[in-house]
Amino acid sequence: MTLLRLLSLGTCVALTLLCFAGCGRSKTAPHLIGPLSSNTLIAVVNGSNLYAGPIENIIERTAAQYREATGQEPSEEQLSQQRRQLIDQLIMETIVRQRLANADVAVSPAEFQNEYVDVVTNQFGSWKEYYETLARHEISTAQFARAVMDQLKLIKLVRKEMAVTPATDEDARTYYAAHSNEFDFPASVALAHILLRAHPGDSAARVSNTIARLQGIRSEILQGLPFATAARKYSECPSRTRGGSLGTIYAGDDTVADYISTTAFALAVSNISDVVTSEHGCHLFYVTARRPAYTAAYEEIHAELRQVLTEEKERRALQQWLRKVRAEALVDKKFK
Repeated sequence: MTLLRLLSLGTCVALTLLCFAGCGRSKTAPHLIGPLSSNTLIAVVNGSNLYAGPIENIIERTAAQYREATGQEPSEEQLSQQRRQLIDQLIMETIVRQRLANADVAVSPAEFQNEYVDVVTNQFGSWKEYYETLARHEISTAQFARAVMDQLKLIKLVRKEMAVTPATDEDARTYYAAHSNEFDFPASVALAHILLRAHPGDSAARVSNTIARLQGIRSEILQGLPFATAARKYSECPSRTRGGSLGTIYAGDDTVADYISTTAFALAVSNISDVVTSEHGCHLFYVTARRPAYTAAYEEIHAELRQVLTEEKERRALQQWLRKVRAEALVDKKFK
């Protein structure tokens, strides 16, 4: 999936949410912008009136998050600065939509369906999470589908107007030669576990009983019960639905707890650890695969590398195109 993302007030702004912490005091102390009703005229863009629309709804949601995170109220200056940013973004979105409406580009139903499914899979992980996220931010599936369609049209339009061509094999080989250290990968293991929960306040007898239960599960596995089956049957971690799989962990990854990485890299493939205790409870760990540190050969990564380089070309082209169309637009801002 391309890295390009359509800047949409209805989707991207609401999903990513602007951070009030970044809205400090301006050096030029611009005029403060107060609350805006949805029908407040904020600009005239290429002859079309542009109204505030959902700006205050977004302000209210982000202000609530700011209060929850800091215990403080955002200042009037911070609120004004965010309104100013949202106005600028809404103007830019309007310019883009105007260009798309007049563009000679077409997206087939198959292209749209493939991109739509790809976006949901890669950005949300599941359809359930997709629907829940949209509901939290009061975005309809129709609005999101429109953003996906606009994104596809925008990609095609930028490629056409900025003459963007895919990265070549020569481009990829040149990059690989100049950045070979980027393709050094640390040792890794594919890891699974079984967790029986225990809590800091549990009595010694309760903890001892939990450890004994886990030792009994370990014995069952050693006698032939597949680890994944045991995980689905006994584990109290959500990973049980994946047979206990925790995915791949890498040597030197500081985000992985020491008790996990130390145990994992000491185990041979298909070996089961003794009981390991942590603040979460008692674990059994199981290594399903191991790979030593290595440098990926060009042949292993050339297709992915070309894709990444193409996406980078498209990203730069998009930024240039946005600056170009903004400069060409006739914009009368009502809030300076």
